[in-house]
Amino acid sequence: MAHLGYSKFEDLIGRADLLKESKEQLERVVKTKGIELAPFFSGVPDSSKDRSFLRTSPETGSVSKDSIVHINKFSSDLDREVSGNDEIKKVIAENAGETVQTYNIKNTDRSTCAMLAGDIARAHGNKGFKGTVNVGFYGSAGQSFGAF
Repeated sequence: MAHLGYSKFEDLIGRADLLKESKEQLERVVKTKGIELAPFFSGVPDSSKDRSFLRTSPETGSVSKDSIVHINKFSSDLDREVSGNDEIKKVIAENAGETVQTYNIKNTDRSTCAMLAGDIARAHGNKGFKGTVNVGFYGSAGQSFGAF
């Protein structure tokens, strides 16, 4: 990434114009001989100048996505519910105390607790959290459950 002159992943997102086909690599593997990748990328719009897709439009107007937390709704409803729990928010804000919460979970609830981990990390860094948040789940979890 740095070799290409970019310091943030955001600068690379959607930049299909930076992808180049390597004939040497295609011919190196028997399975890829004769494959043309150009048609695969032919319909991808050039986003090198227009980066507006990296912005969101909440009620306040168009702003950078990284300046807004939990508005974009990329996380599951459950993740937003856990992160929005008042007792959990209190333990994080006060950096003390304990809360035990339980939720039903289904397999479409992916990356559950990623937002909670982010909330704690933003408030206290890697080692500063002194409270206890115990979250229990009933049901069948989805992809990346427990990854955070």
